[in-house]
Amino acid sequence: MSSTGRSDVRQEDDFYETPAWAVRAVLPRLPPLGGRRILEPSAGRGAIVRVLVEAGAHPGDIVGVEIDSARAGSLLTIDKRIVACACSFETFASEYAVRGFDLIVMNPPFIHAEAHIRLARSLLAIGGTVAALCRLAFLAEGMRRATFRRDHPHDRVELTRRPSFVGGKTDSCAYAWGLFGEGRGGRFWTHEEP
Repeated sequence: MSSTGRSDVRQEDDFYETPAWAVRAVLPRLPPLGGRRILEPSAGRGAIVRVLVEAGAHPGDIVGVEIDSARAGSLLTIDKRIVACACSFETFASEYAVRGFDLIVMNPPFIHAEAHIRLARSLLAIGGTVAALCRLAFLAEGMRRATFRRDHPHDRVELTRRPSFVGGKTDSCAYAWGLFGEGRGGRFWTHEEP
């Protein structure tokens, strides 16, 4: 997702790679990665998956879902034990009916963020966590999403620096990780990139 405001051209499939530093920002607020079943919907070329593996997630416990088959195939360049599914997140959830993920980490396409978070929550194991990188405004304001926020309370890790999703230009919006799941809601942290 990106709202650089510097161009009317959107990336195909809303493909905006997540900077590694932004993924590392949420790691201290996630459960330990080892031994967890992990899903990354809208995985792109694996920017999030790569950081999770570097931080201790076992590649054989990771499923990456990516609508673009070439990008899905690039997940295997990280590690051949990663399960790469070339389909939409909705297709994955309905046709493969895989449930019981301990951790779902994603940078959802902005126009589908709410639907992807709802769908991700339905795929969680008991006690699991969804971590979704979203515009801060999506998580914190607006009457349109008030019901969503009430029904899906979250903790939040706010990024003090705006990420760059395209060509080194920083985004025009502030971002945060929304952490959804059992027992979540009302805790807020800020992450300052050194």
